[in-house]
Amino acid sequence: MNDRRACFYPAMAYASLLVMVWGLSWLNSMFSMFSGIGDGAASLVSAEGVRWAVRNSTLALNSLPWGTIVLVIAIVGLLRGSGLKKAATHLFGSGLLTANERRALFFAFIAFLSCIAILFAVTVAPWQLLMGVTGDLAGSPVMQGWLSLFSFIVFIVSLVYGFIYGNYRSLLDLVYSVGDTFVDAVPALIALIPAAGIIPCVEYMGLFDFFGTEEEEILLLSDILYSIPFLYIIMLHLLEKERV
Repeated sequence: MNDRRACFYPAMAYASLLVMVWGLSWLNSMFSMFSGIGDGAASLVSAEGVRWAVRNSTLALNSLPWGTIVLVIAIVGLLRGSGLKKAATHLFGSGLLTANERRALFFAFIAFLSCIAILFAVTVAPWQLLMGVTGDLAGSPVMQGWLSLFSFIVFIVSLVYGFIYGNYRSLLDLVYSVGDTFVDAVPALIALIPAAGIIPCVEYMGLFDFFGTEEEEILLLSDILYSIPFLYIIMLHLLEKERV
């Protein structure tokens, strides 16, 4: 990625937000103590507050869906390394594709249709291998494991496109392309460290109770908070100018 500093903007923003939360907690407790308004707001700048922050921030970090994170990063790496992202940029941008790109896209599309046909065949009658126990899609492996199935299809399509286009000459090239994306995703992973501390600290201050925030809303807020750094990195990759 051309601008490495831009990758760390979410981490810096979350770290600054976490410091602001701690500062607000201290100011709120001081105001409550000296004004006599309230029953003494809980302060993070205390022995109990620090213990709460360390324990619950670690629990929040450990509860993240690391498997999903790994799969999404791998998908982006496959699209970049194989050249599919570049071809899509040309196709939906200028609309002009080289002869090699058209040939690789043709075989990649055939591979995509083959994967869909196989998935459809093993899901519906007579095998119904991926149907639910009740015979429908609700709660079935194909619904619960859609991300793994989608990742496998992207892997096959990227493999076909990459080898035909010439970006992949061996499986090591594929591994290196995915590995480079993991390196680029490190700033987003770093951003998760301060992000994991924001929600527990806000909860300790009692702001969720004050605003009447429901548990489902807190979980949704957490998901959004954790997703933003990765969406930001993906956006940088999509906007990145192709290297000459």
